[in-house]
Amino acid sequence: SFHEGIGSRYDEISGLDRAVPKWNVCKRVAGFHLAIGLSEKFGGEIALSSMKSSAAASPGSTRVVTPARNVMGSLRLPGDKSISHRYAMLAGFAEGTSHLTNFSSGADPHSTLAFMEQLGAQVERGENGAITIGGCAGTFREPQAALDCGNSGSTMRMLAGLLAAQPFRSTLVGDASLSRRPMERIRTPLTAMGARLDLTEGHAPVTIHGGPLRGLDYQTPIASAQAEAQAAFCALCRP
Repeated sequence: SFHEGIGSRYDEISGLDRAVPKWNVCKRVAGFHLAIGLSEKFGGEIALSSMKSSAAASPGSTRVVTPARNVMGSLRLPGDKSISHRYAMLAGFAEGTSHLTNFSSGADPHSTLAFMEQLGAQVERGENGAITIGGCAGTFREPQAALDCGNSGSTMRMLAGLLAAQPFRSTLVGDASLSRRPMERIRTPLTAMGARLDLTEGHAPVTIHGGPLRGLDYQTPIASAQAEAQAAFCALCRP
């Protein structure tokens, strides 16, 4: 494979000066080589053939990559993070078993999976992004501890919409970075629908006192896909 076939230093990269027309290839971070950069960008492996050795490049330098005779291989793009979040939430809330493929490998969607497990969903993790989720049929299990969202603002903001309609109190926490992000934007519409949210100076931890919700007409002050998803989840919870 491309990743396995090149070394860990720039002067061990073979043939990249002929690989792709007019690409500027720069070292991304000290200690990382080009294979890691391309692997992270494309989420797969590339096999290159008909390459010849090129001159060594010093760390941090820029190289111009020109056409090769041929490029062969395959790419498997990673799953979309935003879609993975929402599918995990919907599957955990739904009745029955859902099978998801090519689930994002990012940390944030996996925070959502762990969150759903704490609420009673059954999650099985397979290979190559395969996820099986047994849903809670609209009724979550009351958590016995704070629900950890990690570094995922999407998890905290969107799942607040599902928790606001549950007949129990729940507390959402996150890491230091997430605890600095604004959460007032989720309290305003949920309060208008009948829920009560306690924030810490406008930030996490977020304590949600859930209960029956009522519908409303609401215009978000700023465009926010997370706020829209939260409102949609609230609508699903209304009888």
